[in-house]
Amino acid sequence: MSLEDRTFNGMSNEAVTRGTGRDWNAWLRFLDDLGAQESDHKEIVGLIAGPGSLENGWWQQSVAIGYEQARGLRVVGQTSAGGYQIGVQKTLPLPAEAAWNLVMEEPGLAIWLGTVDTLLLQPGAQYQTREGQWGEIRSVLDGQRVRLTWHSPELAGPSTL
Repeated sequence: MSLEDRTFNGMSNEAVTRGTGRDWNAWLRFLDDLGAQESDHKEIVGLIAGPGSLENGWWQQSVAIGYEQARGLRVVGQTSAGGYQIGVQKTLPLPAEAAWNLVMEEPGLAIWLGTVDTLLLQPGAQYQTREGQWGEIRSVLDGQRVRLTWHSPELAGPSTL
């Protein structure tokens, strides 16, 4: 497979060229020449923003992650802190409001979160399930998305859902 056909961080060569003015080959060579393989994620972003003159923060992050993946410094799904993230989406055959209610009200809520007496959907609100899990609401886009921490006594550390 030629470099022109490769994708890093889910970005095709064409997309990164359109978004940044440089293709993957140019970014990889540029960052290699600056010694980025010996840098951490934040330092790589700094190279892209500073000497690389890329102002858009989203593209800075995307190119840095793509570089790390291309050079074997990070695998797909790995965060800069060394943990892993996955994303899951499911299209349901029902209106968005009905889908939201299905997962945010009983009995659906208990299936993925646990049984809660009350769940206040506002950032900073804390919750505890009857099964022993606990956490905090981080952000809410009502009817569309909720992000929260989830701690379980069976696990070594918290998760973000």
